[in-house]
Amino acid sequence: TGTVQDGQTLLIAGRRIESIGTAAPPAGVKVVDLANRWVVPGLIDAHVHIASVAQMRAALHSGVTAARSAGVSH
Repeated sequence: TGTVQDGQTLLIAGRRIESIGTAAPPAGVKVVDLANRWVVPGLIDAHVHIASVAQMRAALHSGVTAARSAGVSH
């Protein structure tokens, strides 16, 4: 819905999100408390000019997990 939802349980199986909801985590799973944190999807920047590792890191730290770099030979 695009709204912020507090108190959610995010269940991850392998490298995929299996479910998100208000149910308690299943018994026996590893629990990571993310209270006062945000979980957001990776963002795609389709027009960037990344020419260095430092610029790639800056993009990653701002939430960009995929990019199409324009005007850079590599």
